[in-house]
Amino acid sequence: MARILDQLAGIALFVLPVVFIANAFSAADCGCTLGVNDSVAGLLVAMIFLTFLKGTLRYFEQYLGHLVAFRALEILRGKAFRAIYPQAPAIEVKTHSGELLARLTKDIDRIEVFFAHTLAPAISAAVVPGIVSVVTFAVAPWPLGVAVAAIFTVGLAIPWIGIGAGHRAARDKLAIRGDLSVNVTDSLGGVAEVIGYGLEKQRLRELDNINSQLLKASVHGTKIAAFRESFLLAWRLVALLILLGVGGDWFAQGKLSLAVWLPVIFAVLRSWDVLKAVANFGVDLNVSFAAAARVYRLVHAGMELVDGKENLPEGALGLEFRGVNFAYETMESCFFVSNGGMKQHTPILSRGVAGVSLEVKAGSWTAVVGATGSGKSTLARLALRFFDPDSGSVRLAGRDLRDYQLAELRREISLVSANSTLFDLTVAENLRLAAPDALDDELWEALRLAAVDQEIREMGGLTRRVGSRGAALSGGQQQRIALAQALLRRSRILILDEHTANLNPELAARIAANLRALQVQTGITVLEITHNLDHIEQASHAAVLDLGRIIEQGAPADLLSHDSALAFLRGQ
Repeated sequence: MARILDQLAGIALFVLPVVFIANAFSAADCGCTLGVNDSVAGLLVAMIFLTFLKGTLRYFEQYLGHLVAFRALEILRGKAFRAIYPQAPAIEVKTHSGELLARLTKDIDRIEVFFAHTLAPAISAAVVPGIVSVVTFAVAPWPLGVAVAAIFTVGLAIPWIGIGAGHRAARDKLAIRGDLSVNVTDSLGGVAEVIGYGLEKQRLRELDNINSQLLKASVHGTKIAAFRESFLLAWRLVALLILLGVGGDWFAQGKLSLAVWLPVIFAVLRSWDVLKAVANFGVDLNVSFAAAARVYRLVHAGMELVDGKENLPEGALGLEFRGVNFAYETMESCFFVSNGGMKQHTPILSRGVAGVSLEVKAGSWTAVVGATGSGKSTLARLALRFFDPDSGSVRLAGRDLRDYQLAELRREISLVSANSTLFDLTVAENLRLAAPDALDDELWEALRLAAVDQEIREMGGLTRRVGSRGAALSGGQQQRIALAQALLRRSRILILDEHTANLNPELAARIAANLRALQVQTGITVLEITHNLDHIEQASHAAVLDLGRIIEQGAPADLLSHDSALAFLRGQ
């Protein structure tokens, strides 16, 4: 409303002086005036009033627009987070962290533009020309009213030229911006690795390539916007000629006064700012819709799991994968290939009909080995119920995982992976995220088992801050603190996913010995996923995974005693 009244006040500021000047050339008793006082003083008072009114309305428009903007950001971000939170941690596995960041920040910023800076111009673009057209019909001959209505109709149609191509360009641009965010996030987050492996030039080339794609997409969208604006500007000139032509004929016949004809022309031309705003927001509208589609796909990814109702039984726990088949679906629906209504995607586990079957007995140490990409980490994610299998089942203590309460399930199964997350807190505070009530002695014992206690003492002890994402620690130290966190939970099942990937053989051996002693002492169940076969004999059972299938399993000593896949992997 503030914007509409602001625009009408702006039109009135142009129209009143024109009426005054036109009346100066007309007879005082011609009856063609709009009722404005012919005195200069009256005109000045009216214009001063309209100026202050317009300024006030403009202030309220901006104030309320920003109020809407920030409120919309609050609501949108809150809704998005509440929608994706129940989908974690699966959504973190299937969506890159940089992509998540881009959607929850930049994309939502672009959606907010619709509510704060697009909706009001769109409504005023329809209302203000409508009011001008109605007034023209009321004070002028009908042909001039028809001309004004036709001019506005064409003007409002111009922003829709190329709307489809503009939307595609905006969608492509946002997708490329997402790639850019991923590239920058990865490069900054892994700057030590990038420099260490001498990949600076390669990362810069990749960044340049993404920038080139972004420039190409931006140019395409800019061309469409420029065409709209040039067309609108040309139509303004045509509109002026139409108004002069139609009004001139009636003015010559004495059926239209100068005090009506000129104000109509100026009112139409002054209304062009309203139409121009519509042409400009055509670009914003495309970007907002494309961003909304990306956020919609994120929050409706459908990865929220139905929670079970059963409690876990007492005692040692065993896992069993029974005929499991599983495939990751990509986040973007456009990557799906439709075939008779069925989604086709490459399976991770298993490429066979029977599926993957593996028993991890209670109190045992089971090792799963295989090449990168064979599906080892997927087994760990299924065990923690990040996802449910497409077919088959993962069973715990004889029951399907889906029967148990998720929170209790994840308390009793701890995962230690090569990728750990530490916060800018002290060592003690990071450890107590796993066990808030743990005493200092318990923290030190967990650090000892993880073979990092001596290094922590030398660095200043439990009060030493680790920096953002553990920046003050080495990769191996971060990994061992993550292991200590898992040990503090005292879970009954411990899943070790390449937990010594950043460690030298001596440290890895110490940790292996410590964990083996702990396993014997407490009877916890250990599922180890590893490339390192140096200590494979300590496992009670081993399984070799290849291309999503278990090709052999059994006691490590038996498998190593003949020409087996495990013997081949160890000999490499």
